[in-house]
Amino acid sequence: SLTPAPVLTLATHPAPETGEPEARSLPETPPETRTTPQNAAYVIYTSGSTGKPKGVCVDHRAIVNRVLWLHHAFAVQPEDRMVQKTPFGFDVSVGEIFLPLVAGGMLVIARPRGHVDVAYLARLVREEAITLIHFVPPMVEASLGQADPSDYASLRGVLCSGQALPRAVQDRLAEFVPHVRLHNLYGPTEAAVEVTHWPCAPEDPRFGPGVPIGRPIDNVAMYVLDDDMEPVPVGVPGHLFIAGIALARGYVNRPDLTAGAFIPDPLGPPGSRMYRTGDRARYLPNGAIDFLGRADDQLKIRGVRIEPGEVEAAIMACGIREAVVVAGPDASGELGLIAYVVARSFDEADLREQLAGRVPDFMMPTAFVVLEAVPLTPNGKVNRKALPAPDFTKAVAFVAPRTETEARIAAIWAEVLGREEVGVTDNFFRLGGHSLRAVTALNRLGEAFGIEIGLEKAFALQTVESLARHIDSLRGPAPETPKKKMRI
Repeated sequence: SLTPAPVLTLATHPAPETGEPEARSLPETPPETRTTPQNAAYVIYTSGSTGKPKGVCVDHRAIVNRVLWLHHAFAVQPEDRMVQKTPFGFDVSVGEIFLPLVAGGMLVIARPRGHVDVAYLARLVREEAITLIHFVPPMVEASLGQADPSDYASLRGVLCSGQALPRAVQDRLAEFVPHVRLHNLYGPTEAAVEVTHWPCAPEDPRFGPGVPIGRPIDNVAMYVLDDDMEPVPVGVPGHLFIAGIALARGYVNRPDLTAGAFIPDPLGPPGSRMYRTGDRARYLPNGAIDFLGRADDQLKIRGVRIEPGEVEAAIMACGIREAVVVAGPDASGELGLIAYVVARSFDEADLREQLAGRVPDFMMPTAFVVLEAVPLTPNGKVNRKALPAPDFTKAVAFVAPRTETEARIAAIWAEVLGREEVGVTDNFFRLGGHSLRAVTALNRLGEAFGIEIGLEKAFALQTVESLARHIDSLRGPAPETPKKKMRI
């Protein structure tokens, strides 16, 4: 159980006796604390397979161990400046906040939704002379196409975690900003964010298409075991387990789930535990660990861990009879969520609008495919191999922008989606849009029109013409543009 933490309030209003701020009359010595390493530091919720998120409770000793390791491993100094951009519901935010502070450095707080806007982050890095920043791999890749190398002149290090880092991204970043050192990290929420580290270098040996996740951080052990819980030889794939001080206490009020995930450590001292990650890995000849993917159905999309069952439950709560959610390439080839639905009637825009109130934007499917029935295997399970691929190539008549508002929206969409042109009836999501790109587009639109547009509007207003009508209703109608012929 969680006990209330003591609260120390420093009032800033003048004290009636002296007229001076009360904080000045307090002792200069640190306040007495009853916090111990075994006390809970925070609870962060992760996706659950039944549609019920799991609260992961992390102790002080686990997160302090990680922050102190980061401090020493990256030689963080008072001169360093780091961006805090990740929403507090994600564990990466903990390191972003405390890493610069423990070193006496500067914490630069990004604006809301800024963590997915490459152009904004590049500008922030340049203007604030940022030296360290965390990115998930898709954001590293996006920065290569949307930022300028001069924006990152002050950077000395990029910390990368959240999903597998392709070797091609490492190579492109090294060419883009040779002075920046890329660090690949790995770890689940259940082990205080990250527990392995690999400092990337061009001369690294190449064992596969991905960058190794490296070696354990201080006070952590990593095991690669077979089905009989025995260590596997170098190069042989196995199940990845984590042991040591980094382990979370468990899942809040979920003793059954805790017992299944945090099990006795057969290789450690009596009473020690290890965490079953559900990932597969292998040890490389150089002693580093190579990540080989998930061993179950859990997905990782753009750095965020997602249980498809949670998204399926949310879709069916919107009146859909059946739903199956899988990972698959979107129109641009990037990995996203594909939802297969069985429904009497189907309105994609309406479903997206309802879903926006039930799931975070990173759980919003990139595409919906309507089926008459979900294909099943002989034993009655969903036959995922028989699910048809989404058709992103359906012909839609190109209609050129007719007003200034439509023209500006179409130009921004084309830039964000990497397309030569976008018609007013084209669907943002069918062109390869997803929540991260939607946030980037909305931020650009907000700057262009001087208004703030909520993310829910991107899910409800999926075409240029519908979004233009909404913007014009807020600002007044825009003038027409010269007439152009319709192209089929």
